[in-house]
Amino acid sequence: PVASKVPKKYQLHDSKHGQVYLHGAESVSHGTQYVLYASIFGHYRNEDRDISETLKPLSRFDVDRVLFTDSTAIGDIPGWNVVHIPTGDGVNGIPAARVRIKELKFQGHELLKKYRFRIHVDTKEKAVLMLNQSLTNGLLDYVRCHPSKGLFLRKHPVRNKIQQEVNVLKNMPDLQPRLPLDQWDTVLTVLYSTLNKVQLTENNLFVLDTHQIDLVKRWASISDTLKKHGLWRDQIVYSYAIADVQDKVEHIDPKAKMTCPEANDPANGPLNDGPRGVWNWTGMESEQPHMVPIMTDGNLSNAGEHRNPVASKVPKKYQLHDSKHGQVYLHGAESVSHGTQYVLYASIFGHYRNEDRDISETLKPLSRFDVDRVLFTDSTAIGDIPGWNVVHIPTGDGVNGIPAARVRIKELKFQGHELLKKYRFRIHVDTKEKAVLMLNQSLTNGLLDYVRCHPSKGLFLRKHPVRNKIQQEVNVLKNMPDLQPRLPLDQWDTVLTVLYSTLNKVQLTENNLFVLDTHQIDLVKRWASISDTLKKHGLWRDQIVYSYAIADVQDKVEHIDPKAKMTCPEANDPANGPLNDGPRGVWNWTGMESEQPHMVPIMTDGNLSNAGEHRNPVASKVP
Repeated sequence: PVASKVPKKYQLHDSKHGQVYLHGAESVSHGTQYVLYASIFGHYRNEDRDISETLKPLSRFDVDRVLFTDSTAIGDIPGWNVVHIPTGDGVNGIPAARVRIKELKFQGHELLKKYRFRIHVDTKEKAVLMLNQSLTNGLLDYVRCHPSKGLFLRKHPVRNKIQQEVNVLKNMPDLQPRLPLDQWDTVLTVLYSTLNKVQLTENNLFVLDTHQIDLVKRWASISDTLKKHGLWRDQIVYSYAIADVQDKVEHIDPKAKMTCPEANDPANGPLNDGPRGVWNWTGMESEQPHMVPIMTDGNLSNAGEHRNPVASKVPKKYQLHDSKHGQVYLHGAESVSHGTQYVLYASIFGHYRNEDRDISETLKPLSRFDVDRVLFTDSTAIGDIPGWNVVHIPTGDGVNGIPAARVRIKELKFQGHELLKKYRFRIHVDTKEKAVLMLNQSLTNGLLDYVRCHPSKGLFLRKHPVRNKIQQEVNVLKNMPDLQPRLPLDQWDTVLTVLYSTLNKVQLTENNLFVLDTHQIDLVKRWASISDTLKKHGLWRDQIVYSYAIADVQDKVEHIDPKAKMTCPEANDPANGPLNDGPRGVWNWTGMESEQPHMVPIMTDGNLSNAGEHRNPVASKVP
């Protein structure tokens, strides 16, 4: 970040009651990606009496430092930007000072937006000394060493489950009023079996990587949930907010050394200055400082992890060609692999809707598209289907009142199968003729071009043709017990009651055909969770779980219209080449039978700025 003064609207130096007290009247900016911040409001814990001394140990670390406060008694603190903002108002029984502190803690402030990594500490002396110890022991090196993680904080020193924390607070009304706590306990009752698996944390110090967008949204939601339910203590909301992204959390021990294995290797350069392959500024005063690329996360080996599938036979455990009841029927006894990143798949189990009677004819329209095709089934009546890999797997068991066939279909639909792992883009279609014809129309109208044109999106599917809110869908199903038994539906409705105000803002979708980009990891996890949620709650219909699962990643969803032309603006420009054949700068195989086929580079996405990100792009000018 450029070393500049704090924005004018925070500069009122003519009065000790002005908004910003700056050391030397200048922003103390070290040009790093890190900012350390804390806050004091309403004489909270009376820390403002000796705050300068309390924060003094942290002034030696080469990061920018900001203290937010409403206290006019706090003036200049050497090495810190002291920013004065109003206390604000109390909310839902929560004191105003506590509301403001939680907002800053979990949602940050506009002055922090330019920084990638936010280091927060409570202003209690114990927390400050613990952060001092953590930074001394290499916390920022540790952050750099864990690029897949986005939140670094301590485990709770005494308890490990949210339910334990709730129960303890029932006897501490000074820390958490009882009535809203009991109401919150009721909300959590049906969720404890899941949330108790999330490690309870001590949130008085943390590092947050703001590039982990989904995690940041969940983290920020803690403040909103506290206010909505009149809760004072963030520990009793943490597990609720973070459950689905807990794989992004790394627990730290302030007393332990936290260094990178390679940190002392001179060949690696100043690793602690520029984590995760980001840009570091060397020019401090200029508006457009010189950029120096420093350190990737070292993971260039995954260049072809999800793309460039080798044209090979299906794994041996699926090859039992000596019997019509064997597991795989392959067209020509070979995998029909076109060497693309796309796979189209469908499934039939338990004579579901009786599609297996004429499935070959039903799927026939889709055989003309140049993608790999897989049909999963338990039906021994289905043999060879030209152009398709027919994969036989067991039906499995029913779960929580859901028929076995439906369970298996939903698992495959939302979680895929190991045979699909090598593909980046999964195209799924229900085997009902209407859905197949609709996908045929979508592909004919340029769906895969459309996917290529929207690299920021990860899920492409239709809006629901009749309803647009999850609550509407739930209410309609209450009168359709053949589609969804009533008892589990009513229980699910109770779970959703406190969430409808949020979930009804998510567009309801028709999930009978979709394209999923498996590189959108957080979205893929949310999508996969639909199957787990259905099984857990005995639900049959995925539409009544979709909004619940996808709410925080709905910006990754693109709604499509199968009847509309879906082409890239540049698709018809001959100078751009065959865009539809090689989306997003991937490699296409031309040698189909060899174990290491010849590679032909085709079309980048125009973004050569990420030249070394995963691959070696063609040395050519950008279109």
